[in-house]
Amino acid sequence: VPLSHEAKYNFSEFSCSLNEPDDSVAPTDTRRRPDQRVMEEGNFDEANKVKLILEEKQRQRRKVREAAVADLKAQGKDASLAQYKPRYFRVEKDTLTGLSMHRYVGGYWEAKRRQNWQDSLDLYTTP
Repeated sequence: VPLSHEAKYNFSEFSCSLNEPDDSVAPTDTRRRPDQRVMEEGNFDEANKVKLILEEKQRQRRKVREAAVADLKAQGKDASLAQYKPRYFRVEKDTLTGLSMHRYVGGYWEAKRRQNWQDSLDLYTTP
C-alpha cells in the first residue's frame, strides 16, 4: 500500500490492501490483471497498452464462442452447449425483484484449498 494512499486514492489503508496480490486466488481473479499491476506502479501508458491486449484477447474468445453457437444452430443442435456458463454461479431470477442474479453453486473454495485451477481460463497472459 502506498504511503500516500489517502492522497492518491482517497481510500483507507484497508481499502487499498484489498487489492494486494495473493498467489492463492484463482488465475481469473482480477488481482492478477497485469494492466492493473502496471497502473499501480504508475506506468499509465503501459497499463493502457496491456489493457488493450487483454480486451482484444477477450473479444477473440467471444468470437470463437459465438461461432461455435452459430455452427451448432446451423446443425440443428442445442446451441446452449457452446454458450458461456459461469463456473461457480448460476443465473436465477430474484423472487423479490424479478431481476437476474447470480447464486453461488460451490466449488471455488474447494479449488482454492486444493490450489487446483486446471479448468480455469487463461485470461491474463499477454504476449
